[in-house]
Amino acid sequence: AKFRSERVPKPSSELPEEERRQFLSEVTERGTKAVQRIAQARAKAEAESRLREAQRVLEESRREEERAAKVEEERRRRRESAEAATGAAAAEAAASHFAAVVIQQRYRYKRRHQARLKAGLKASAAAAAAETAAADVALAVEEEWLLGRSGV
Repeated sequence: AKFRSERVPKPSSELPEEERRQFLSEVTERGTKAVQRIAQARAKAEAESRLREAQRVLEESRREEERAAKVEEERRRRRESAEAATGAAAAEAAASHFAAVVIQQRYRYKRRHQARLKAGLKASAAAAAAETAAADVALAVEEEWLLGRSGV
């Protein structure tokens, strides 16, 4: 509709020279404007398409970063859990070892003192009993010290 003139023109060969130039200039101007509008519409559509693609790539990149952060967080939690379990197991093993050492030493001390009593190495049974009691106190102190070091 924009390209049609309101009046129906005669073929350009039948128009006077001035009208023919004016008609050709109008047609050329309209054609140029139409070409410009088409070029602008194409450029706008292309720019919008590039913008949508850039936004899609940006969103995809953001999602990948979130997934990577979640994976890293899960790895960190598992590593910390494993370290805590290893530490707890090591502490438990150390406590068991120290408890076994304390029990073993107490048994050895008692056995030595009982052997001394039986062999008659001590002057009297009361002195041996006092020495056994002192050994028991020393063992209790040492046991407390060992258990204190093991964190039990």
